[in-house]
Amino acid sequence: MAVERVKVSGLDGGPITYGKTVQIEATVRATVADRLEFYITSTPESPSWTYTGLSFYISTVGSQVKTGTITLPWASNIAIRTVLRASSSGTVCSNDWFAFRFQDIGGLAPGSGSCRAPNPSRQLAWC
Repeated sequence: MAVERVKVSGLDGGPITYGKTVQIEATVRATVADRLEFYITSTPESPSWTYTGLSFYISTVGSQVKTGTITLPWASNIAIRTVLRASSSGTVCSNDWFAFRFQDIGGLAPGSGSCRAPNPSRQLAWC
């Protein structure tokens, strides 16, 4: 099982910025009964991850795209983390693949961005 790609886009086509609702699109390769979860932090340098409430149970085997929306916190430096794990696992972030990070500098953040796996270091990736 793996997260192959994560894309974050502004719903209105404008820049990704704090307080906006964004669409998250994750391409995963998984087995039945795996679960994909999303976490967010406004302090990527020393993160304290918060569950976004967005998760998907995987019901088919193979590569697939899961899409949902979240509202970004009021912060200029944000990271979004994807977690793919067996649904029977009770440990938060037990299979952590990578995180997507962006910074809003005076409204110049991109309208969308994406990261592709693999990220062998499993550290925050600037995209």
